[in-house]
Amino acid sequence: MGYFINCIVVGVTIILQAVTAEPDTSISCCSCSSLLPDAPLGTKPQVLPSPFAIEVNKRRYSPDDYGEEIEVNITTRIKTKGFRQFILQAVPIDQHGNVGDNPQLLGSFTNNDINKVTTEFTCAGNRAIKSFDSSNKTHIRFYWKPQPGQGGNFVFRATFVESSDVYWVREVSEPIIDPNAPPLHRKSTDTILPPLIAPIDTINCGSTKSCYRVPEGCWEPYCDYIATWQHLGSNQYRFEIGALTHGMGDRHVSLAISEDIRWGGDRVFECIHDSRTHQTKVIQAISEGHSTTPLPDPMEGISNAEGQYWRGRIRCRFDVIPTANTKDYPLDGLHYIILSRGNTEKDMVVILSAKTEPHRYGVGEIPVATPEKVDLSSTSVNIDGFARYPLVKAHACLMVVAFIFFCAIGLLWTKYYRTMWPNKRFLGLRYWVVAHFNCMLWVLLLVIIAIICIFVEVGGYSQKGERSMNSRGERILKLISLNQNLQ
Repeated sequence: MGYFINCIVVGVTIILQAVTAEPDTSISCCSCSSLLPDAPLGTKPQVLPSPFAIEVNKRRYSPDDYGEEIEVNITTRIKTKGFRQFILQAVPIDQHGNVGDNPQLLGSFTNNDINKVTTEFTCAGNRAIKSFDSSNKTHIRFYWKPQPGQGGNFVFRATFVESSDVYWVREVSEPIIDPNAPPLHRKSTDTILPPLIAPIDTINCGSTKSCYRVPEGCWEPYCDYIATWQHLGSNQYRFEIGALTHGMGDRHVSLAISEDIRWGGDRVFECIHDSRTHQTKVIQAISEGHSTTPLPDPMEGISNAEGQYWRGRIRCRFDVIPTANTKDYPLDGLHYIILSRGNTEKDMVVILSAKTEPHRYGVGEIPVATPEKVDLSSTSVNIDGFARYPLVKAHACLMVVAFIFFCAIGLLWTKYYRTMWPNKRFLGLRYWVVAHFNCMLWVLLLVIIAIICIFVEVGGYSQKGERSMNSRGERILKLISLNQNLQ
């Protein structure tokens, strides 16, 4: 018995250590040429935007001024994130802003936060600086000075290591310009592609503007859904909406102002990307059932609109003022915010002319709603999570219990227990008959309760099934199960 108890104690201790262990920070940083850390085999640098940045206090410098200093800050964009290892270099760039292979390292660094963070010099001539320990870091200041005879444009670049398998490699600062060097050439761009717009700022959520984010506390490039709003005075509001989307066709992210947590009968702002023209526009619509219908003038009351689709993310920013056609859908007061994303059925040019049916959402595109009503006139809202549908969960649980448990047991009694206890009776019936009857009766009762739950949740009969093979199949199975149980 003592041996058994000891095994249990050791097992529980190992599990607790695994659950409460800090992230593995034993990784060493970093190669001077590639800036790659000594990461475990199979790990790769992150491809999403880095939550850490290199910031400088000036964009121009004078190489001939030996007293020249540039303040370099490596910092986090997200308050809850920190880096444990880093390496920082200054490297020259060509006229197109590119860093060459095996670049010469420039200048020298001084740690201005030496009392907070321990660093060490590394690489050729000690012209790079890196972390000495694995403590969590959020902001470090350095001073950089050019060496005598140095000239030309350059950038600072760094690698940030959050853990052994999460790191960002060769992140660069804005170019530092030498006025005496040849000017940088702007890279040619496709004239069809619109310019990039500024990301949605999340630092000021709850202070200068209100935010709704999924998942909790996410930075915009990592948010599945994000919506922000500001009351600009009078009846004018500014909205920002964004989401991660997938697919090769036209895409959308839509924001509905609703009195409940269900899609339908609401004013909707739709950020729609046309994959043919690469344009992203904002229109207004009314949600009806599981789709939307554009207003007669979908741009009425919308100003300063801008949008883009870039690397799987669609975002829009726009101002809204009330009009005669939207007076029945006021923005003041308390409302639920509902966000939806997915593909559109037709290209945006046709949608804007209101000559075709709008997009619908499908599998994996069910809208999310705020867990409570929010005040669009407030700038202190910083909410996350999403509304729950308890009756839908009750419907699913009841159906699982009915068919996986009671129905399965009832069928087992008919197949394997017919020949058992041949001379035993309960109220004149064989045992297997009694057990089978009770199991199937429970199936019938639970299915009826589950159907009532889902009808109460959706407020009646859903028309979405007219276009859904899955919904039609579910109705047929329910009818068959009811018929089987009534026989």
